[in-house]
Amino acid sequence: MKPIAYEEDPMHQSTQDSIATAEKQLGAKLDLPKKDHFYNMHIQPNVSEHPDYSYEEDHDISDTLDSIKTSETLYGYREKNNW
Repeated sequence: MKPIAYEEDPMHQSTQDSIATAEKQLGAKLDLPKKDHFYNMHIQPNVSEHPDYSYEEDHDISDTLDSIKTSETLYGYREKNNW
């Protein structure tokens, strides 16, 4: 089996240059983003528990969600009995 030949994305150098410019203007090194999406999830406020929170799902939203579920099922990303 032949190994995959990877090419460097031309935008990579542009991104690195942009980061370097931002760090130069800021005068400090930028922190890398957290690798784990749920890194600090436990300290995030629960919006749905706020007294002013109300959720009203309109027809467009429910149609879109149904469409997403249908296409995920059709293409094998979801089992039919999930959610």
